[in-house]
Amino acid sequence: MRKNPRQNSDEPCDLFEMIDRTPQVYTVSQLTEELRLLLEEGYAHVIVEGEISGWKVSSAGHAYFRLKDENAVLESVIWKSDMRRLGRLSLGDGQAVRCTGRLTIYPPRGQYQLVVEEIQLAGLGLLQRRFEELKQRLQKEGLFDEARKKPLPAFPKRIGIATSSTGAAIQDFLKIAREHRLPLEIVIASCRVQGVEAPSEIAQALQSLDRLGLDWLITMRGGGSLEDLWAFNEEIVARAIASCSTPVVSAVGHEVDFTIADFVADVRAPTPSAAALLLVGLFNEHRANLSQFRSDLRKHIRAELDRLAVQMENLHRSLQRYHPRALVEQHRQRLDGFADRMNRELRNRLETNRVAVQGWTHRLLNGTQRRLQEMRHRTQTIAARLEVLHPQATLKRGFAICERTDTREIILSPNQVQPGDPLRIHVRDGKFGAQAVLSDPMQESCCEDQND
Repeated sequence: MRKNPRQNSDEPCDLFEMIDRTPQVYTVSQLTEELRLLLEEGYAHVIVEGEISGWKVSSAGHAYFRLKDENAVLESVIWKSDMRRLGRLSLGDGQAVRCTGRLTIYPPRGQYQLVVEEIQLAGLGLLQRRFEELKQRLQKEGLFDEARKKPLPAFPKRIGIATSSTGAAIQDFLKIAREHRLPLEIVIASCRVQGVEAPSEIAQALQSLDRLGLDWLITMRGGGSLEDLWAFNEEIVARAIASCSTPVVSAVGHEVDFTIADFVADVRAPTPSAAALLLVGLFNEHRANLSQFRSDLRKHIRAELDRLAVQMENLHRSLQRYHPRALVEQHRQRLDGFADRMNRELRNRLETNRVAVQGWTHRLLNGTQRRLQEMRHRTQTIAARLEVLHPQATLKRGFAICERTDTREIILSPNQVQPGDPLRIHVRDGKFGAQAVLSDPMQESCCEDQND
């Protein structure tokens, strides 16, 4: 909403001013688009350090993850085209990285994210923590206090330098001293300025020079990484500087590099060359003014270059604002979302069908087993009945079966035979032959009575 310059005034306002005060109403899409343009214009090139969390590469080849620290999380994405440039760099959760890219907003979720174009592993965190811990401890002990620092003599005659005699730093220093014809006696105590043995050698060199009664002591080395300069962040070097009775100048690294030696020393020179120029300034005020002029000129040129860089960056952002790449990236990300949802839905349906098939298979097996059990029971029942009705069962109970030998006809009545007819008698465990003999029923009855 635009501000009205007369909004807080007591003067009467006309209808146009009242209309002008009406707040603008945005749609969600309009507001999101406005915020996206603001982000892309204001943060078209940012460098962010953090820890990777939730690393995931989509089926389309794009990588999605979150950059986090102790207090915040930033959604991030690396497009497939930029992933190819990473080569063999292996990335995953928990890694500390430094990402270069630009901020934008993904409109469907209204979520701001970092589009990463370059990524590097960040491995200096441990050294930085050691640096801060030692710095705080020595500061509490008072080694950084301005009250304990000694002033530099204005016109030194003899100075001592603790550095590598073959390094570029001492060569630059001596070159400046020769060019300006400084009337100085320079004593060099050669020592290593990098590596495991460097801290003890630097401390011994400073102690040796301090016993010579010199006007200044300088410890120096050229620029390098944090690991390269680490010898000047060791406690033994800091305490050696603090114990010197001679004023000590620390000239280590570049202007942006700060070491523990810089904080303990009586004076810090941004570079070894700056330490030489400090001497030049003390001997020649004119050269000091010239050096200041040169510094001002560099700042002016840098400011002008910065202004031109900002102008070029603004032009670049204007071009980026109307570039179709942003819309293509949005659709690309939306397609990734559709693909992920489709894959999840397909997996869910497959799982549902698998569970259904398992249920049907279980029910079919149960039904088949019940049916087989019923048929087995019925078969056993029929077999039992057949066993009871089998003729052999009757024979086992003492009965016999009589048949005619010639016709194999079963004899069920005496009327079926005549005296002398050949018969075959079947009993339980075999058979034998016989002839029919007809008897008088009355006689048989009498015989039965007599037996009784």
